[in-house]
Amino acid sequence: MGKSLLQSVAKGLLGRFLAYGTLAAGFLLLYRGFQAGSLGAGVPFGLGGGAAILIGMYLMVSVRRGEPSMAPLESLDLDNEEDGAGDPFDRSNQGG
Repeated sequence: MGKSLLQSVAKGLLGRFLAYGTLAAGFLLLYRGFQAGSLGAGVPFGLGGGAAILIGMYLMVSVRRGEPSMAPLESLDLDNEEDGAGDPFDRSNQGG
């Protein structure tokens, strides 16, 4: 039990640090690409930054997907749908 808990915490923390680092590096490369003096020097930085941002976002989602959900699904009442009558903002049947 202790080893799996330690592995879970380590995977979550390391995964998040890796994802945040990749995002930060991507935005830094993108910034460097915009700040480059010539077009030829800025394009590789921009492409690398864009790719790093996408990879960082993928890492964040994959780390988050591996965690168990915090809200139990039994407590959600998904069958309590109204017929759509009334105000769509506050779901009241009062007019005006």
